[in-house]
Amino acid sequence: MMSLFDYIFYRVYIRYRREENYPAKFVSCLFMFVIFFFLLASIFGVFHHLLNKDNEFIKKTVYALYGLVILFFTFRRYYNKNTISQLVKKHSVNGLNKTIPNFVIFSLLPISMISGIFIYYILHKMFILIVS
Repeated sequence: MMSLFDYIFYRVYIRYRREENYPAKFVSCLFMFVIFFFLLASIFGVFHHLLNKDNEFIKKTVYALYGLVILFFTFRRYYNKNTISQLVKKHSVNGLNKTIPNFVIFSLLPISMISGIFIYYILHKMFILIVS
């Protein structure tokens, strides 16, 4: 599964590296952060709902910690010259580079948002409402 995310990072990185005024490494890491954030939001939402704290400060703190943890692990994984050079070396000869257009890779961002919200909705209807 990580290989799929590595390939997505590679494609985003290569696309932004072609532009002159874009920090390709930073923007690609943020792209992956948003994808991970929304895909894991459904699982986080279930745990957060089970805690069911009425304190508003605790809710905001838990959301901030969730975002910071995802951001930390994303940058730790991808914001490294050795990792990027290995990914470029590994995926530069991939046959999918010519098959899959860039707009498909960039459309994964809204797809991850919609699917994360949809999975949370399903989990909420089937799991949280039954437990509550």
